[in-house]
Amino acid sequence: MPLNAPDYPSATAAGAPAFPPYPATLVIQGDAWRSAHAYGAQAPLFKPRTYIGKLGANDIALSDPYASRVHAVIYWTPQGYEIEDLRSTNGVYVNGVRITGRAPLTPGQVIRVGRTDMIFYALRREPWPGQPAAGGVAPAPPTALQPAAPAPFQHTGVTPSAGARFSVWVGAEWRKRYWKVFLVGISLLVFSEYLLNGSMGLTALWLVVPVAAALMPVSFFIYCWDSDYLADMPRWIPWATFFSGAFLGVTLAFILERVFVTNESFSDAMLVGLIEESCKALAVVWFIRNRRLRSEIDGVILGAAAGAGFATLETIGYALVAYVGGFSDGGGLAPLNATLLLRGLLAIFGHVTWTAIIVGAIWRDRGQRSFKLTFGVVFTFAVAVTLHGLWDGVPYLGVLIAAVIGIWLLRFFLREAVARERLGVMAPPPPLLFALGTYLLHPFRDPLPQAPAPAPAMFTGSWSVAPAPVWSPAPAYQPAPGEPPRMRICANGHSTTNPAARYCRVCGVPLGA
Repeated sequence: MPLNAPDYPSATAAGAPAFPPYPATLVIQGDAWRSAHAYGAQAPLFKPRTYIGKLGANDIALSDPYASRVHAVIYWTPQGYEIEDLRSTNGVYVNGVRITGRAPLTPGQVIRVGRTDMIFYALRREPWPGQPAAGGVAPAPPTALQPAAPAPFQHTGVTPSAGARFSVWVGAEWRKRYWKVFLVGISLLVFSEYLLNGSMGLTALWLVVPVAAALMPVSFFIYCWDSDYLADMPRWIPWATFFSGAFLGVTLAFILERVFVTNESFSDAMLVGLIEESCKALAVVWFIRNRRLRSEIDGVILGAAAGAGFATLETIGYALVAYVGGFSDGGGLAPLNATLLLRGLLAIFGHVTWTAIIVGAIWRDRGQRSFKLTFGVVFTFAVAVTLHGLWDGVPYLGVLIAAVIGIWLLRFFLREAVARERLGVMAPPPPLLFALGTYLLHPFRDPLPQAPAPAPAMFTGSWSVAPAPVWSPAPAYQPAPGEPPRMRICANGHSTTNPAARYCRVCGVPLGA
């Protein structure tokens, strides 16, 4: 293949190609995407694995409502490039045919991910600006099959500095909504506290309590929405889990605690933790058999939703009881605000985190089963109950310890869940204690590191797309007036008489005239 093969040997390291089979790029239609290596409409395939999907951690991040979190991956292989559908909801189409597993790519093919089309092209070296082309041969003009190619780009071979990466991160966070929602909520809370202490009195209580109880859970969910963690999940499911955690979880916990909890000792605080964590985990039982919610990140989000619902309703109840003096503290604003701070504004460090890691561990280890009781599940449940007991049973210090350890564990589960989206199959995870130990020693390392990419200097130079025929679908057959429908047979022998059909409804092969 005359694509600078001498410049890119097919050397391998540990079974994976260390060099691309030939330089290639994706020309992506529209502007609803971003990439750290974007050059205009192009996203060159500079890495051994290029991940495509909605998550910002992808190499090509799409703002496409029909794309999955990690939708597809393009590999370097010794034989060429291959694309794989990573269990996406809406599939990957190559030249109009939905693929299963991996499929080879050849220049000129059209890839559809969600509703986003991208054309796979080979690249060829061009002279630097001002340098005459080799042989003085001008590029061929565009044809009907070969539209005008995007402009050449220059790659300097320099990786972005830490400052540049930080600037990109700040820019991405600035566009998100979670911190804006949080600031608006804090402003509203301060204003309602002012009214509560002023002339409105008890009337403002009905504004203060719901705002303080729901502020952190709502901000966390907006963060998950902004980060596209909720992609692949029907929008009603987090809300159903939220209300299930609120009403089912709080009701069961209230009944059991009235029967078994008799005082406020540390042992009873641990018992409360056991009861409440069990009730919150039961709030997600409706989705345990849902075949669509299979990944670890689904479990983390469902657990966080159940914990947020439980925390919101519980905080409202405790705050109203504290205000009227139901805890033998005289009642009033001071007990009310202390309750709202401990159980409302700090809910993200408590109920939300504890339930997220429990349900995340269940989904992590379940594999193809509906439920699988493993050491990892038992260990995580015991840790969550202990953190809950410390929070309730050891004033101040227990809250601090539980908050730090809980957020550390939640970060582990979120990072691992996002990384495991790249596996594409229901591969068994590593043992939980081993994974936690690795995370403790290397908290900033990718939980599932990719094969090392070659030095960026390999791609230094000026590049343009190499001409290739671009696939276009065959026009639909239209019978003449009065003509009976004609039988149309696809390449695999399936038949249809639908004149408007473009693809075989059985195997998806494009139908010709």
